[in-house]
Amino acid sequence: MCEEYAPGTEYATQDGVFWKQYVGMRYAPGILLPIYKRVLGKLIYQIRKYLSPKMIVTYKK
Repeated sequence: MCEEYAPGTEYATQDGVFWKQYVGMRYAPGILLPIYKRVLGKLIYQIRKYLSPKMIVTYKK
């Protein structure tokens, strides 16, 4: 799901080829997804979106 894996890049993979077809989509339309998984996914996304600006990431050296 990253442009770094598209054909012609240093780390080209089949994943890069697959997701180039679905740029801007949340999921591939050919893959059936039950409604409860869509709702759960949207809920987790909204929680992450709300909490991410409040989180502080630090690294130990």
